[in-house]
Amino acid sequence: MEAANCKKLLFRFGTLGATLIDTLDDLIEVDRLPPQLSMKVLDAFDRIIKETLSTHPKVKAKVTIEGKLDMYRLIDDMWTFQLKDVKMKLGDSEAVKADKLKISACNGEGSSRVKVEEGKKAKRGRQEREV
Repeated sequence: MEAANCKKLLFRFGTLGATLIDTLDDLIEVDRLPPQLSMKVLDAFDRIIKETLSTHPKVKAKVTIEGKLDMYRLIDDMWTFQLKDVKMKLGDSEAVKADKLKISACNGEGSSRVKVEEGKKAKRGRQEREV
């Protein structure tokens, strides 16, 4: 999978993207929408979501995630992180706890960067990490 496809798929796996795909599939099944048009709709969705998230002035949220890194990998420009005993905080809101969290991300372009600060107990490979 190339990087451009990776970035498109990230948006499609969210609730909004999955709901759009389900709706388009239903319309195709009852012959209300040709498959070629559904692909154009999904391409427009990908483009608009990317533009909105990268340029909208209200999208400035900062998420803090703490937990134990159970596994990470990079395949075809797609990072996957699996964490255990997770605590997440969005801005100044109250922290949310979860037993497990899976993060899928593509390498950013331009000013999109992910800052990762590792704790002193970090180890290499598939061994457990404290992040």
